[in-house]
Amino acid sequence: MFKALVVLAVRSRTIYRISLPDGRVETLHDAAGPAPDGVAVDEAGGRVYWTTMGAGRRMPTADDGFDFSSRNGGVHSVSLDGTDATDVLTAGEITTGKQLTLADGVLYWSDREGCRVSCVRVDGTDRADLVVNTPDDESLHACVGVAVDTARGHLYWSQKGPADGGRGRILRAGLRIPERETADARSDIEVLWDGLPEPIDLEIVGNTLYWTDRGAPPEGNTLNRAPLPPAGAEGEPPQILASGFHEAIGLAVDQDAGITYVTDLGGRISAVPIPGDDATPDPAPPRVIAHLAEPLTGVAGIESEALLEAVRYTYTFEDIRQRPVAVIGAGTLGRRIALMFASRGGTVAIHDPSTEQATAAVEFVATQLPDLLDSRGAADTEAGVAKVAPSLTEALDNAWLVVEAVPERLEIKIPLWGEIDAAAPEGTIFATNSSSYASRLMSERVRDKSRLCNMHFYMPPRSNAVDLMSDGETDRGLLDSLHRILPEFGIHPFEARKESTGFIFNRIWAAIKRESLQVVAEGVATHEDVDGMFKVNWRMPRGPFQMMDAVGLDVVLDIENHYAAENPHLPEGPRELLRAYVEAGKLGVKTGEGFYKYSGD
Repeated sequence: MFKALVVLAVRSRTIYRISLPDGRVETLHDAAGPAPDGVAVDEAGGRVYWTTMGAGRRMPTADDGFDFSSRNGGVHSVSLDGTDATDVLTAGEITTGKQLTLADGVLYWSDREGCRVSCVRVDGTDRADLVVNTPDDESLHACVGVAVDTARGHLYWSQKGPADGGRGRILRAGLRIPERETADARSDIEVLWDGLPEPIDLEIVGNTLYWTDRGAPPEGNTLNRAPLPPAGAEGEPPQILASGFHEAIGLAVDQDAGITYVTDLGGRISAVPIPGDDATPDPAPPRVIAHLAEPLTGVAGIESEALLEAVRYTYTFEDIRQRPVAVIGAGTLGRRIALMFASRGGTVAIHDPSTEQATAAVEFVATQLPDLLDSRGAADTEAGVAKVAPSLTEALDNAWLVVEAVPERLEIKIPLWGEIDAAAPEGTIFATNSSSYASRLMSERVRDKSRLCNMHFYMPPRSNAVDLMSDGETDRGLLDSLHRILPEFGIHPFEARKESTGFIFNRIWAAIKRESLQVVAEGVATHEDVDGMFKVNWRMPRGPFQMMDAVGLDVVLDIENHYAAENPHLPEGPRELLRAYVEAGKLGVKTGEGFYKYSGD
């Protein structure tokens, strides 16, 4: 019995996991490529495989409004936890990947504009065409659905014909091409059903073939089934199990539950009861278990509860609101991060090697929290509390999240993450506030790398954006949970979709900051002139040098050194200027003097 479904969404290029029976939607992988279409799950191998149709060219007269005749489709794979995405066949190795099925370690798919049915092993070897048709102007030879009957040695596929044309067919041939024949000239092809509205995806269960049809009603936009015909016989007229879909595409038959799940281009996932062989199908519209508001294509079931239990980092706000957050590092940013997480009640445990620093951070939260709540119009909200945690173990006790905010040096971060990994409870999300290092670079002592990510803060509570970025193996559910939960604390997450030094904003800001420093280093302008022009021209309350003072010039220098290590061509002037201030002890606001002098708090 299915415990979850894996579903492909076309517009967002996303693979979703749908929990059953509650219909809860989680993102498994959000970079599926252009027009994902067919999907298969290998539970034993812990992987999902899918096809892409590739990028289509807009053409109003085409069936889908796009011309997909360019050869840019592919076959791809990702772990069931959303990590380790890879290509089985890279984009461009096939034309238009449609339905996909898996049998005995071999992937089979239909290629619509390629007018063929092909196969390849899951490791990308032994690729072969099994059926090759001659292209035609009416899509009569366009292959769409595919199903494999390994017990009888048969391959089934659909050829949909023109849109709503009533000329669709379902065909059968042997899994092996007859001896001395070729894929484009087979003698064993049987036409089992002809004159169908527009058959799409297929699935064989026992002696029965199920299929979706997106053609014109009443026979189209339906879920159908019929017995597998014996050799040499045509198929019996199909039994319509359900109708009224919004262009039915994918199907997944859960025989144990007695349900067939159907996806459609209207974004619906429907559950259709499977009647007994002699029973009349329920005339009521199918039950919609989820509506994703974008076109959906392939769907496959997951039966193993253990595979779902392995995904441990998916939370809602209600799941975590009574659990503490641990902040490791009580400096300028650490205390501000603690402030944000104390703004919805609960406890923030602050740990720092300096007890004096940790105590000052707790006092900062207590002093600033009333004003923060008042600014949100939430003065009556129950305030949280920050406390000093003398040890890592105490800081991490029952924490749902730990944020590391220590100095920007890997020789500090790497061993610290090893200590955190040893002390943290199972299920705690690991996040580094590093402003320039990818979390991947500090993960060598973290055993489960799917729990680690970048969560880079700017200067809360004034600047409340955060960058999220995977370490390359981060659980997709973890990132989705942070997207849902962080706004509850007044924090606005933005995700870097691939590894990027500086993430999104800081990468852009680094160029502005570096050129500002270079202008001053060369004697072209003073830092007051640069800041003044930013304020006048862009109406900014502070210029780049005031912002660097707020961050800390030692931190800015560490970041610049990191950028320079990756990009040796960068000018030395900005680092020389920063180094002069740092060596003089002028670090900015925190020491009372940097580019500017400061007094008071």
